[in-house]
Amino acid sequence: MKKISIACLALSSLLISLTGPAQAQGPGLTRQQVITETELFLAVHDWDPLNSVWTEKPGFDLPKVLALREAASALREQFLALNTWNDSLGTWAPVQGAPRLVNQIISAQMQMETDRFMLTHRFEEGSSKWVSRSRPAA
Repeated sequence: MKKISIACLALSSLLISLTGPAQAQGPGLTRQQVITETELFLAVHDWDPLNSVWTEKPGFDLPKVLALREAASALREQFLALNTWNDSLGTWAPVQGAPRLVNQIISAQMQMETDRFMLTHRFEEGSSKWVSRSRPAA
């Protein structure tokens, strides 16, 4: 009886140690980003039950969607080059002097500022512009 419980305990510990890191989610996409990407994917693909694969819908211009996404990223990077997050004021402040080179910002700083940007702005597809989110009343 004791040997069986020790074996079960060892097996359970092994399974938990193997599946733990697989279930942990680090900083990744936000819920809204996942929803948006899912809706975009479903808008341009159909499920083919015969072959069990997703296929592109006929007549859909995929490069136009990718160009919109690249344009949104370029506009975000332009904003980040011209502005920096001011923690003491809790707002964006213009960069003093020449614009920053976004590709030279350290990755942790870029990730923090991109996260702040995504919290304070939203992309309007109709006008293809980033719009500041209104702050909730305190």
